[in-house]
Amino acid sequence: MMLTNLPNDILILIFSKYLSLEDLFSISQCSKYFKDIIFNYVIKNINNYPVLDLNYPFGYNQYDEYSKSYSVDFNNFYRLKCYLNLKNNPVVQKKIYAFSEKMFPSIQIGEDTRDSHGFRSVYLTDDNQFLWLNLDDVIKSNPIEISDKYYRKKKFVNKIKTVNRVPIIGYGDIRKFKKKDDFLVCSFDKGLKLFLYENDRFEMINELAEQNNRINCVDLGLKYKKIIYGCTNGLLKIGSTDDFSFSQINVKDRIIRCCFSPSEKDLAVGTAGIYPHKNSIPSPVRIYDLFSFKEKQHLVSPGGIKIGGGILSLSFIDENTVMSAGYDTFIRIFDLRSNKCIQSLEEPEDMSIYSVCCSKYYGLLSGNDRQSIVRYWDRRVNRIIRSFEVCKTNSSVYSLACTPDCILAGVDLGIILLDFRYS
Repeated sequence: MMLTNLPNDILILIFSKYLSLEDLFSISQCSKYFKDIIFNYVIKNINNYPVLDLNYPFGYNQYDEYSKSYSVDFNNFYRLKCYLNLKNNPVVQKKIYAFSEKMFPSIQIGEDTRDSHGFRSVYLTDDNQFLWLNLDDVIKSNPIEISDKYYRKKKFVNKIKTVNRVPIIGYGDIRKFKKKDDFLVCSFDKGLKLFLYENDRFEMINELAEQNNRINCVDLGLKYKKIIYGCTNGLLKIGSTDDFSFSQINVKDRIIRCCFSPSEKDLAVGTAGIYPHKNSIPSPVRIYDLFSFKEKQHLVSPGGIKIGGGILSLSFIDENTVMSAGYDTFIRIFDLRSNKCIQSLEEPEDMSIYSVCCSKYYGLLSGNDRQSIVRYWDRRVNRIIRSFEVCKTNSSVYSLACTPDCILAGVDLGIILLDFRYS
């Protein structure tokens, strides 16, 4: 009997049980009949597969040859493949970058699969240096073999080739940074510097000193050429990348995190939650209009948030959805249209949540305080799929970045890579 004579549900059962994803790709190219059956099945069930990396385009690595002709359909196959890898594959874990002393590292992965240099980039900080790396070089690099117990007594060399290494002198170590297109902004305890990438190098185009304040967070928006940063004394400052002139909003609480919305018309502010908001319960997450500087809304969780339940991680999932996490062990997702918390995930070890990567495809990563644990969540069912201990030093996971294939975690002594591509 020919395969084409079998009912569609029997064909799907055979394909799903005995064929790999690569085999399905090959069969789908044999005829339009098989292509329609396989692609319709995958598209119908794709919401069952929460994956990471909100901005990751299709057409990557060994599947590039399929991307031109199958685009959207290919993306669905790729999401399925990455979910199965992340859920089931043994993880290859290695330290790919080491610091000479304990740090509070920041990591960012370039938003484009291929940037102007032809590869996907990784950005990180080391003391007063900004480092630009090739993600493929990072993944292929040999692990740094060094005992954390005797860390300070040993000398080592970070051998990953850097595309660009920018020493930034004047304000101490880099605390936070943001790179978009050709612009880079770096914040320090007492200052801010803006750079432009031209002629294969970064040139500083503006700087700002904050002698009486400590800068805790910074973000960059190029659509309206704006920079925002938050200070310990409760001042949120909004300025232009052109002339570095800043206006300020006093939120009357210590600012820990701030970020632009995807449209860059609004901004979210996460505070320490020490002082009640407008004589009410503590409300550490607030939304402001970029142009009027007025507060649009403050986000309240069911049952309220205890005093001191401040924000350590804050981001927009999309224009209408905000994610926050922090000292009170909960990850909360708010819908701005209804001004309600629509989902909350609780860290099972009763520890603060220091960093989060969140995707609109229902995948979420969290890094906790003290135990160096990264957790992979399925937001559809409020369930942890896998947990990973990234180091033995009981460091906080200060920052997280990911592609669908790998996770980069920043801990106090270095950068850890978790690679899921191999079965």
